[in-house]
Amino acid sequence: MVRLYPTYVHARYALAEANLYEAMAAGDLPTLSLGALLDNAICRTDAPCVVSSGRLVAEAGEGPTVEALNGAVVAELGVEDEALLEQAAAPSMDDAGEGMLACTPATTFSGWRQPVYATHFGYTFMEFPDSTGGFHPGTDANTGAGDDDCGALIKVVANGCVTDASSYPTTWGSAVISHLHHSRNFRSQYGHMSRVYYSVGAAVTKGATLGLMGKVPPTGGWTCHLHWEVREPDHADPDNADYYDSGSQSRVADFNQNPGPFASALPAHRAFGWFDEGAMTFTGTWTGVTGTGDEDDLRWAYTTTTSDRRNVAKKSFTLTANAPTRVSFMAFVPYKHNTSSRVPVRVLNSSGAVVLSTTIRQSGLLDAWISIGSVSLYPGTYRIEVATNTGETGKRVAVDDFLVLVE
Repeated sequence: MVRLYPTYVHARYALAEANLYEAMAAGDLPTLSLGALLDNAICRTDAPCVVSSGRLVAEAGEGPTVEALNGAVVAELGVEDEALLEQAAAPSMDDAGEGMLACTPATTFSGWRQPVYATHFGYTFMEFPDSTGGFHPGTDANTGAGDDDCGALIKVVANGCVTDASSYPTTWGSAVISHLHHSRNFRSQYGHMSRVYYSVGAAVTKGATLGLMGKVPPTGGWTCHLHWEVREPDHADPDNADYYDSGSQSRVADFNQNPGPFASALPAHRAFGWFDEGAMTFTGTWTGVTGTGDEDDLRWAYTTTTSDRRNVAKKSFTLTANAPTRVSFMAFVPYKHNTSSRVPVRVLNSSGAVVLSTTIRQSGLLDAWISIGSVSLYPGTYRIEVATNTGETGKRVAVDDFLVLVE
């Protein structure tokens, strides 16, 4: 691992994560992914798990050696860790460049935005066939100005670290930014730019000007527009701006998420809870599916009559704020098993009173995050419920990941 650090953009983050897994090996924490530690409330933003020198400790120290893996897991890098980083960086800093170790991803509590306030131009997410004959892995957009868009400003979608960049792009892929989104390392990819203002290793902030819009190819061709992808952590080559995979729909879905809804559904917030459907309690008949959905799994059930609530998925969560606070709820809708147009979703308090009730449309959505709604809540225990009593016949309700964001 030490030998790999010079070519690893986020060396401090990698070492902090290694300390976390050493704590698991020591028996201080269960052997789970970062996301699962949150899903099971083992580590929480109000009571974070702190690891130091590979062991769980009472609280973190202060200073630049503390590395936040997410809001609920913190690793304190000790003297030996810092020495390892220096040893790893020293042999090849000239080759790797000083910027390679300059940026460490931080959780994007500032939320996401669009890279350009845009109208649609070109291919949409998962549109088939695209120019190469496959399913399109991102979305194309411009400002609606046609060829006058050449040179339009492209904005950074969320705080992060640049992992690939070409100052004057000569190929279609222009830049990639790594974002630590609630313990999951997503990347935003930008194509068809004529200029990129940042180099690899640079820290960038939401709304900063990343560069300028260009053509396809750079010397001419189509109207100027931006190709934009949101790449999942298991993407085949996430930090390669030139990587383009428009293969089967299942492959595109496995590697990417729908960029526009992803950004629109994630506002700025102070704390969060992210849970997979695997953390939910199910009553009735639900079918589990692997290899599709967010984090590659989901459950679905057939719709029932409006009075029949036999199929219900539930998940409890606790708010620990000292006063009433605004809470937003988001749901991930996969591209398969999502044919209902009016799925009932509600949030109840510990007394069983409904504090938020709505229906959401799943049909027609493709790997997209959508807003369930927001409400002001007091500290306490609540639960989310998703049911299938839509009144439709033969439709499917999909249950996948959820986000609870404290604004």
